[in-house]
Amino acid sequence: MALKQILPSKLGFGSAPLGNMFRDIPEAEAQATVEAAWKDGIRYYDTAPF
Repeated sequence: MALKQILPSKLGFGSAPLGNMFRDIPEAEAQATVEAAWKDGIRYYDTAPF
C-alpha cells in the first residue's frame, strides 16, 4: 500500500490539545478549529496525546 493511500494530504493536524491537554478549550472553539482545518484541506488528524 502506498503512503499516499494512507495519508492522503501533505499536512496533518495535531489535535490532542483540543481535548484539554494543556488548557481547557471551549467546545465551540475546538469545533471551529477542526472545521477550519477541514475547510483548508486537512484530512489527517493525529489525536494521540504525545
